[in-house]
Amino acid sequence: MDLENRTTRLEAVEEIKKLRANYCYFSDSFQTEALIDLFAEDAVFDFPAWLPEKLTGKAAIATFFLSSSSAALVMAKHHVTNPVIEVNGDTATGIWYALAPTTFALPEGSAAMWLQGKYDEEYVKINGTWKFKMLKFDLTFLCPYTDGWATKG
Repeated sequence: MDLENRTTRLEAVEEIKKLRANYCYFSDSFQTEALIDLFAEDAVFDFPAWLPEKLTGKAAIATFFLSSSSAALVMAKHHVTNPVIEVNGDTATGIWYALAPTTFALPEGSAAMWLQGKYDEEYVKINGTWKFKMLKFDLTFLCPYTDGWATKG
């Protein structure tokens, strides 16, 4: 691969890392409109732990983020690591691990929780900008802050 193609691929990886960082920042700071803009029009959002089915299309994703369905989450601070990003022209795939201290509003009061899982993502470059084509989050654990994730025995 020549230097120009290698440079283009490295730039794409860095732009995709910024896309992921923006998702975390906009999500954690409840900047919903900016968050929604990170998705392609025909994007798929798949969060099996919270959603009974995949959301297809930017409009459906927007409805979810703007609805009370996501209101129980009152604080989250995503920490994403170990990106594996493969670029193929104007499309790419990525895998990330995430750990997020979170606070949920429950009927009995606020609950501090640890959330950990893995993102599987597809990206597409549209008019020079990388967007999420598919975002899937597989939850590994969600546990109370005070108890941790290890089984006590």
